[in-house]
Amino acid sequence: MAVRRNEAATLKLKVITSVDAGGVATTKTRSVAHLNPTLTDEESRLLGVDIAGLQQYELDSVSRVDTAELAAE
Repeated sequence: MAVRRNEAATLKLKVITSVDAGGVATTKTRSVAHLNPTLTDEESRLLGVDIAGLQQYELDSVSRVDTAELAAE
């Protein structure tokens, strides 16, 4: 049976950096590493919204990426 080790989480904040004349948004992704992997999805989302409020661009979406090393017991 596999066990998880070295769990980590990263927030990905997609922000709108500009909108062209046709209304198409240009986005960039900001990454926040070393997130506590025990945070709930809602806590992660709220943290992403709070962090996005500290920068000049409008927030488009918040994603969370969880990683872990899988090893045999």
